Amino acid sequence: MPKVPEAYLEARRSAILEAARRAFTRKGTQTTTMVEIAEEAGLTPGAIYRYFPNKERLIAACFDANAEDVIGHWQNISPDSDPVAATLDFARKAVEWLDTPAARTDTILHLEYVLDMARTNDTAGLAALKAENDRIVGDVEERVRAAQAAGGLPHTVDARRYAGALFSFYWGLRLRRVIDPTVETQGQLEQLLLLFLKERAAGGEGMVGSR
Repeated sequence: MPKVPEAYLEARRSAILEAARRAFTRKGTQTTTMVEIAEEAGLTPGAIYRYFPNKERLIAACFDANAEDVIGHWQNISPDSDPVAATLDFARKAVEWLDTPAARTDTILHLEYVLDMARTNDTAGLAALKAENDRIVGDVEERVRAAQAAGGLPHTVDARRYAGALFSFYWGLRLRRVIDPTVETQGQLEQLLLLFLKERAAGGEGMVGSR
């Protein structure tokens, strides 16, 4: 029997994940059945089970893919970029993603999964999510510190707290977009960055080195 190409298997798995995301977003992870996901994907339930042995594994795979997307939004900057420009650019690119068609679906799915972990007191799952969030904030903090070390940002900025504030602001915008798709995310971000740039422009002793 000829071996199925790896690319075909990966494409089929991705199609199943996308179908599951759509189905979970409409009805929730607990209510949606594997039969409904199979119908969404245009496959038989048996075909789904070849890739995912149960719904719990499929939910986890959807969440893992969602988490990797979030990480990618906050890391997609060249390490050779000017530190100050990179600090501003990665924030803008992360928020730009909120204008894409996938943003609403992914946000709803993420919230659904987090709430389910909270309801069931899934301490291991919540700890893993915290670790992912800490990883992202840590990466952002490194960028802020690099900008401070280059003399482009004031040492009065607490790098860790600023990184956490940016990430919290990003998630706040994601939630607001679910409630009101017309929210002007880029405009709000620019106002936040304007305060940051004003402090930078003030210059003087506050722009020397990092904390």
